[in-house]
Amino acid sequence: MTFRKQIDSKWNVGTNQKFPWILLLASFIPAFSGCKDGPMYGLKKLNPYYQRQWAEDRKLGPVFDDRLNEIKSLASRMRSLSEEEQKKWLNDLDQLIQYDPSPDIRRQAVFAMRDIRSSEAVPILNRAAKDRSEKVQLAACSVLGDRKEAEAVEILGSMARNSKSMSIRSAAIRGLGKHPIATTKPIFAEFINDKSPVIQYECVLALQRSTEMNFGGDVSEWKKYLADQPVSPKPKSFVQQVSSIVPARD
Repeated sequence: MTFRKQIDSKWNVGTNQKFPWILLLASFIPAFSGCKDGPMYGLKKLNPYYQRQWAEDRKLGPVFDDRLNEIKSLASRMRSLSEEEQKKWLNDLDQLIQYDPSPDIRRQAVFAMRDIRSSEAVPILNRAAKDRSEKVQLAACSVLGDRKEAEAVEILGSMARNSKSMSIRSAAIRGLGKHPIATTKPIFAEFINDKSPVIQYECVLALQRSTEMNFGGDVSEWKKYLADQPVSPKPKSFVQQVSSIVPARD
């Protein structure tokens, strides 16, 4: 049995059934029984009462943990799948992101798209970037930072420009820092002048990673660099040399 069929069988997805409705049903079953992600979910996992209750729930359909673990398993295997196989999963993940009521499921579906090679993933990630949940938007920033398409840069720029959340704006700038400076320089030239010192600081960190240049945190020097004016980079400190090889924060 293929990996896809194994998950289909666990999620009870038949060839003639509509995937999103099955996902919604699977979400509603635990909702009626108290098995749903939430602020007390971690504590419930340790409670024998809920463990027995969830064991009963599993007789009716997949519970939240099962669904989350299946998507994580898919994400871990995505890179090894052929492009054709990835496209088969693309629509399913899109349906999750659009229709699933759980922000944790939607968030994990976004992460599962990180290694999908097709550019068809970008419009779906654009929808995730507008999700009602901040945690889903943050996941979109992380994944869009790893994409190669020019559209990914445009989406991140829009998020950094228009979001009212400082966390999302910061994450979008970190995502931009993963892209070549040739494609992001005009955007950084805009945000280095932002009135928020937090955004300016995030720009400096992202630019240091993107350009491998160092101005000792001097924002004025970065402004000159982004305006194509003469600058004098400083040698990297030991800490900066080490941080340059550490993966960027998501």
